[in-house]
Amino acid sequence: MLTSVSQAVAEVIAESHGEHLRAILGLAVDHLEEGEKLQAFELGENRVPFLLRIIPFVPRSLTAPTEFILGLTSRRLLIIRVNRTWMTRRVNGSTVAASIPFEQIESVTPRMGLLTSSLTIRTTSGQTLKYTDMLKSAADRFARAVNLAKQP
Repeated sequence: MLTSVSQAVAEVIAESHGEHLRAILGLAVDHLEEGEKLQAFELGENRVPFLLRIIPFVPRSLTAPTEFILGLTSRRLLIIRVNRTWMTRRVNGSTVAASIPFEQIESVTPRMGLLTSSLTIRTTSGQTLKYTDMLKSAADRFARAVNLAKQP
């Protein structure tokens, strides 16, 4: 009995996770140009500082993380902001936050934390983009993929 319950729970979790990933990938594909292919992607967030998140009476809408899809295509690095509804946190659309051709990428640097990792992207024009709260190995894996893709 216990095994069947745990199997049922595992199946439901896997199914909901798969639906979430399909929705996220659908958002990324919507922003591809003609002939472009999505080669790799990771999810990242930008969060407000921890002290602001724990202060009582600060509205959740001010402390909610901003979620991003970091997509690597055959031509560029595509950063898509995921829009979610405030109450249900369901995906409500997306907008392109940045589109950086390989020639304009100066460096992509991963940084490992205790439980999560972060990614810093620097462009030749001096712009710095930072995405935090990625899975532990995600930043390193994505940085390697970008560095391989931008090699001639």
